[in-house]
Amino acid sequence: MYSLYCRRLLKTGQISIPKEVEDELNIMEGQFLSLYREGNRIVIVKQHSNPTLNQCIYSYRKISLPIELRRLAGFTCGMLLALNYCKNEQKILIQAHG
Repeated sequence: MYSLYCRRLLKTGQISIPKEVEDELNIMEGQFLSLYREGNRIVIVKQHSNPTLNQCIYSYRKISLPIELRRLAGFTCGMLLALNYCKNEQKILIQAHG
């Protein structure tokens, strides 16, 4: 089951992750996460078998989305994004809201 949150993309390319999501997915400060584009959304996973995926460090409850993925997904500064997460699948899905 997915849970939905809405967040604005900061001008630094970061998106805030709610404390509830951090707790549910057991994401810790300084942990590396893998990111990839899937259609018009960005998928964030804790562990992935493909070592060529983009990576980011989870820091201060924020994730920095790489510029190339933001461009491919059509995300722009200030855009309202829908953040869906699923504890069972251990991933976060981010896409334009609306």
